[in-house]
Amino acid sequence: MQELQIISYPVQLANFDLAGGLQGKPQKIFACPNPPVEAIEAGVAIAVPSGKFDVGLILDQLPAQFEPDVLFMSARNLEFRPLNLAKFRCPKVMKLGDTNHMGNGTLSEMIEYCQSIGSDYHWIYQGVQHLHFFQEAGLSNVFWLPGSIVLNPFVPEQKSHKRYDVCFRGSLSNTHRYRQKLVEFLQANHVNISIAQKSYHDSLVDYAESRIVFNCSGGGDFNRRVFEVLMAGGFLLTDRLRPHSGLPSLFQEGVHLECYGSPKELLEKVDYYLAHPARAEEIALAGQRKFHQDYHPDLIKEKFHRFIFEGELEAPFRVQNDKRFTILGSAKRKIEQNQLQERLKLYELVQSIHHLNDSLDLLYWKPGNYAAISDLADLPRLNLTCALTSQAIASFSNWLERLELTSQVHAIPVSSSSELGSVAMIVMEFSGQVQPFANDLKTLAPSLKKGGVVLVLGGHKHLDSLAQLFPGSRWEKVELLEINSHRSIVAGFAKAYRKRSRYFKSGSLADSLQIFVHEKLALSTKVKIKLKGAMTQFVR
Repeated sequence: MQELQIISYPVQLANFDLAGGLQGKPQKIFACPNPPVEAIEAGVAIAVPSGKFDVGLILDQLPAQFEPDVLFMSARNLEFRPLNLAKFRCPKVMKLGDTNHMGNGTLSEMIEYCQSIGSDYHWIYQGVQHLHFFQEAGLSNVFWLPGSIVLNPFVPEQKSHKRYDVCFRGSLSNTHRYRQKLVEFLQANHVNISIAQKSYHDSLVDYAESRIVFNCSGGGDFNRRVFEVLMAGGFLLTDRLRPHSGLPSLFQEGVHLECYGSPKELLEKVDYYLAHPARAEEIALAGQRKFHQDYHPDLIKEKFHRFIFEGELEAPFRVQNDKRFTILGSAKRKIEQNQLQERLKLYELVQSIHHLNDSLDLLYWKPGNYAAISDLADLPRLNLTCALTSQAIASFSNWLERLELTSQVHAIPVSSSSELGSVAMIVMEFSGQVQPFANDLKTLAPSLKKGGVVLVLGGHKHLDSLAQLFPGSRWEKVELLEINSHRSIVAGFAKAYRKRSRYFKSGSLADSLQIFVHEKLALSTKVKIKLKGAMTQFVR
């Protein structure tokens, strides 16, 4: 099979088959910016610009003996745009990148990118819970394959001892705040955890030599570290994800790996499995067998080619396996793109905040758009409550049951909202009627935590200030900004408000809401946090 890969970054010389090119039998050609001169001379590389360009530039330089059977691309660098792909007669496949972060490459931006490129197939190996968004946006042949497909196979050496009690290999940057908090929690409880960033191979060696390998996803996504640890024969302890992530459909908790749902449960399971190494080893071996039996990279690549060339792909890898698509599919396919964009913006905002916190309590007041509720339900640390009128609650509860979301969304009558307790975020849909909105907000005000925010959907064109509704009140409009950025993440689809606190005066740190800080912090401490690079984090 001859493959053409259009890559947005320079490819290293070691990745090219120079011998095959020099023999006139290239099986893979990379088109990328600034490829090595040796690869160009061997006929296995083509230089392309780093921005927009017509793919005719590539076709003009392909060797005569090379006609690609498949073309691969990746939605990674959104400034890199190969255009007019229809000039290629082979299947054109787009890999969807990390969809769990704000900044360059959000869900909505990635969808727009794919729409502009025009691939035949769109596949994701991480962030499976987002697959339905790409389908709703009208992209063709959307599917999932396990993250093991991108791994280089590894066979661990058999050793009789374990070097580490608990090990973590990866990033603990500020953008992985929850992961960092869990590591600090384990250390505070005297757990001997080895933390380092190492090469792919060295990390796999360490997994095999650890009693427990700790993992924490970025934002509820089924990350590739799960497959790396199981392939290496390590005992994996990872965060418990929602069914939409795909993890529960591939591996069984307590059989192939172990899961935790809170810092307390994490510590309990670390203590238990350190005290019961034989049980940990039993699970590790079962996970490794399952990996090699069903998810080895060679097996997943076979599934990939079978779908591209024969159209065969079993559940759960098709988007139709997500009940949010199968049950609501006919309605969603008819959805207007601006409605989808508003849902995406809401999801991206909540996902970003959820990503940085160990839990997030959110009240959605009288939801009219049930699809937005089903979107948010896949965030594992989101405690989502919907308050509805007595006329709507029965049908809403039935809707949750059909979608199998009853354990992920809590439905209450609006009359019970006073019993809810405090929440960090309240989402309201503005209908255009000011006085009913004002009455609802008065009802909800006691339920909002200090430093919490009310997000008003659809009110951005009508409500300049809540002072219009409550003259002399302490409500004020605020901006929600991207991490380490000054770009608003609510502009054009919502407005955000909070109550003034005696800790936050006009013009202070909290006005930008880049970070929600604990009220007990001194103002000088808050300023220092901002100078170091603020992040969106709700008070606990």
